[in-house]
Amino acid sequence: MSSEHFWGDDFDFASVEQAAHEIGIFCIKWGRIPVRQTKEKYGTVRVYNSFGIENLYWFIRPNYCFYRAPIWVRKLDDATFGRLFELLRPLIVKYQIYIYNKAYQNAVNKYPHLREEIVVNADFPEFINDNEDIMQRNWTQYDEHGNEVPWTKPKSN
Repeated sequence: MSSEHFWGDDFDFASVEQAAHEIGIFCIKWGRIPVRQTKEKYGTVRVYNSFGIENLYWFIRPNYCFYRAPIWVRKLDDATFGRLFELLRPLIVKYQIYIYNKAYQNAVNKYPHLREEIVVNADFPEFINDNEDIMQRNWTQYDEHGNEVPWTKPKSN
């Protein structure tokens, strides 16, 4: 089973798009994860995001890029809450990784027939549980000498 699909294929593109949307909403709502974009591309889920929180505004509105306040508010926010979130960053990122995995697991449970299409192009596949078989079929890694090696999950710190 190939994880790439093209328009005209007999495939459920709408469910893939819906799964991407649900992953993004779950990440924003429960993890305050800044999700830049969600979409279906070639029949696979694409969710573009990052981890961490820079200041209070990022926490309140995690997927907004424009800071809608006077510059002095931004400077105050960065000076106070920015330092606080910097100290809490390791805990925040661990929690966000948990939410990221949970969002993907929820989508896989809701759309089990689309499991491969949901996880194969994740931005951070190392944070998704139970995906090694899919990654080994669809991704190639290379060692330091340029030799092809099977995909392995990176070790977490």
